Amino acid sequence: MRRKLILAPGLLALLLAGVALWSFRTQRPFSDPHALRKSPAYEKALLLKPSLPPIPATFGKGVVVQRTNDTLEFDLPGTRAQWDLIYNFEVLQVPASGAIELGSGSLALRLIGVAWPEKPILTNWVMEVNLPAKWFHVDMSQASAEEAKKTADDASAAQLGFRGLFPTAEFVFTRTNLPEMKFMSAAVFNAETHQELTVAGGYASSTSANTLWFRSTVDLWHQAPLEIVLSIALGPAETFILKPEQGSECRLPMGQIYLAAIVEGQATSWGVMNYSGTNSHANIGLDTSINETTFIMACWPSAASLPIDLEFRGIDGKKLEGGSSGSSAELQLGFIRGNKSEVGEIQIKYYPHIKKLVWRLPELPGLPEQNRNLQNLFDAFIPYLRMGDAATYNWTLGKLVGMDVVPTFGPLSAYAPVVHTNITPNDLLKHFDSAKPQGEEVYVDSKNQRIEYRPPLIIQLWEKLKAAIARK
Repeated sequence: MRRKLILAPGLLALLLAGVALWSFRTQRPFSDPHALRKSPAYEKALLLKPSLPPIPATFGKGVVVQRTNDTLEFDLPGTRAQWDLIYNFEVLQVPASGAIELGSGSLALRLIGVAWPEKPILTNWVMEVNLPAKWFHVDMSQASAEEAKKTADDASAAQLGFRGLFPTAEFVFTRTNLPEMKFMSAAVFNAETHQELTVAGGYASSTSANTLWFRSTVDLWHQAPLEIVLSIALGPAETFILKPEQGSECRLPMGQIYLAAIVEGQATSWGVMNYSGTNSHANIGLDTSINETTFIMACWPSAASLPIDLEFRGIDGKKLEGGSSGSSAELQLGFIRGNKSEVGEIQIKYYPHIKKLVWRLPELPGLPEQNRNLQNLFDAFIPYLRMGDAATYNWTLGKLVGMDVVPTFGPLSAYAPVVHTNITPNDLLKHFDSAKPQGEEVYVDSKNQRIEYRPPLIIQLWEKLKAAIARK
């Protein structure tokens, strides 16, 4: 009898826990569209003011280059944490008009283009499919296609490339009296939850003296307030000289450039990975049939953090055809159409005044009206989804409901069909459930914003009971 009395409180606790777990398991999945999420990207973009890391005394000596046929491989000093940081910037909130004065000039958000499939896509496509864009002003009123074509310097403004998961948007800015401006980066965030909505990156152009545009997928299907963060650098530009010789270096006010390689041909592909906290690796593919010379520069602290443009000057001092051709992580690429022997010097144009401009919009216009005033992200209407693998499925489900999805992937066949139309995240969760490992069940933890597999309820209760008995 005494032993039964001792066990009674433990058994009662287990029964209460079982009731709670059962309720948790059977209740309808819920995710609050307005709840704040953890967002390191938002903190980096607007809240943190990182200190510039000191330049290593042996920065250039730490860069190792190897070539195999038409592939260059680089080992680089530096950490992944440096790759997307910008230093010494000023944050400016843009008025509701959408225009902001910058010295004697101004920059304004004029148009927003949005594209997503309102009807099923019947043609075959691989990476993306072009769809007609709808255009809107900052006040959410609709703009004509003619106005978009006239305002944007993007020749493909009539159509935007849809990649299968979320709407594609293009943000078109007009610039006035800003001849020395360098585009650095752009991102879109949910202003309520702080989720980054442009994780996959996008395209941007500031080649015109009058416009700048940024295009990307925006990872949501419902109406929610947005913050667009545009990072730019302004002049007057300062000019620094880099000798066109492998191994030459140039110190800048906020970093350093090391000319790691000069090769014939055009850089056609590259990849960057981080090996450890102090070392990263990059590889670049070359097409040597193209009459170009590629200059590959290692940057400290990273290419993204340096507000620079490249200009190549000939032996006679005249500007050569070429310039910057892309950057990633710690690498900045430049090119000329011709041979290395034609280059007299590389001029680095440095823009010293970095600004982060923040536009706030009431929503991304043109999204499905069924999702207005959405109360549960699991109920969002999604007209079209195309997913090619289990990893993409898990990532997409997490983005749709603002939760972390534990990376436990079931068989790909369990996610068929690859294309879903007129579906909700709650429907997708059922596919996720069908791929669960044997002996486990799907749990949606709304409080901790997490979706994961757990052992069945009866197994959890049994394990708790065994532990309670063992303690006695």
